[in-house]
Amino acid sequence: MNVLDRVEATDALTRPGEMERTNLNFYNKMSEQTAQNQVDIEELCRRIQDDFFNIVPSNYKTYCSFNSRICVYALRSLGVRAILKPCQLWHAGKDSSVVIGFLGNKPTKNKWDGHVICQAGSWFIDAAVSHFSSEFSLKVPEIIVGKCFDLPSRVIARTYISSQESLWWIDPPNESRLNPPVEPRELVEKYGTFLADRVRSTNIGSSHARNRNC
Repeated sequence: MNVLDRVEATDALTRPGEMERTNLNFYNKMSEQTAQNQVDIEELCRRIQDDFFNIVPSNYKTYCSFNSRICVYALRSLGVRAILKPCQLWHAGKDSSVVIGFLGNKPTKNKWDGHVICQAGSWFIDAAVSHFSSEFSLKVPEIIVGKCFDLPSRVIARTYISSQESLWWIDPPNESRLNPPVEPRELVEKYGTFLADRVRSTNIGSSHARNRNC
């Protein structure tokens, strides 16, 4: 069984009830990881953040399922436990908020009514934040690496992108259909392998300065 087979076999997004059990087991195992492991996971995630759209074509910037599967594949190739994590993504501004994912919209061709990120340990990668740029003309980063809240909560994480704007990742509403669309296997493997190879080509801890606010 290769890495992509493991991704498809263990993300458990095609069987009712399996998502909840998978996430419960994931969090139980996550508590066993040492602080040093979490530091290493953060560094690997930020390496992927640095190189993601140097490797993955920019026309995929709003493809959350595709991009998250690439991140999961790359991290698992690097020996890190990673999962797909469906969620809503909220942009909270000074005067209003907008939401991506699980809004109860009717299915349309080539468009999923959901959002999904890659989660590894206490860290996550969202490589489809550009939805806010394309749909609402909001200025947001192309890709964000962030730390999940440590306590059990429907709120997964939050980050500030300006003094008056924040992004929130929140569990989907109850009864939501969590299954992200199936993505082209050969492309996920191709870009995931390129990303993992790029990360391996540099030494952990020696990366250049980056914007830690994202």
